[in-house]
Amino acid sequence: MEEIKKKAFVIWFADLSIRDVGLVSGKNASLGDMYAHLKDQGVDVPNGFAITSQAYKFFIQEVGLEDLINKINETLKLDV
Repeated sequence: MEEIKKKAFVIWFADLSIRDVGLVSGKNASLGDMYAHLKDQGVDVPNGFAITSQAYKFFIQEVGLEDLINKINETLKLDV
């Protein structure tokens, strides 16, 4: 399952845990963890899905935004 997750564009909360932060962000991984652990305690966490970082990278490359994003990043003043 872990190898499938790494290639997926969408993952259901029911299939996520806090270990998946790198795949779907902290908030989505936390929602997956809450869905799995709080349901048995009577907390209603509806199932949903997360768009993965793999999907984001694919989109950026497919629509040709990678160079534009890099160019904009070069102009930012980050030493604030």
